[in-house]
Amino acid sequence: MALPMRMNLGPIVIEPYNVSATNMDPDFHEPIDGLRRDAPVTVYGQVNYYSTEAQRPAAPGDAASSAGRLIFRKSDLTRAGYTPKKGDKITSIWNRAVQYWIVESRPEAHLHGHSYTHRCEFSAKEQDRAFRT
Repeated sequence: MALPMRMNLGPIVIEPYNVSATNMDPDFHEPIDGLRRDAPVTVYGQVNYYSTEAQRPAAPGDAASSAGRLIFRKSDLTRAGYTPKKGDKITSIWNRAVQYWIVESRPEAHLHGHSYTHRCEFSAKEQDRAFRT
């Protein structure tokens, strides 16, 4: 008997970047005129922050960690018509405004040749959001 997949899902708003509309520098692989983005997409997923998954002290008050992973169900991504990719901007996690960038994206949980979840690593650091494809 199969056990149900238990995930703690919440709304995550992502602004995908449009690869074909963005002018890229051929030598440095960076956007020339700024990044072109598509309309925001809301997908339900689970967030796990790295390290202790706890808040860290900051000058204005406690702040969440600035790196972690998102886990999406493949069925939710298909329903939204969205596939996560490196360079997409995360603007909201569980109705909290953030500015994170997806730095790695890959399917996971393979069974009989199909993937059932999708894993995305994110970071807030400018140097980590490389747009190289």
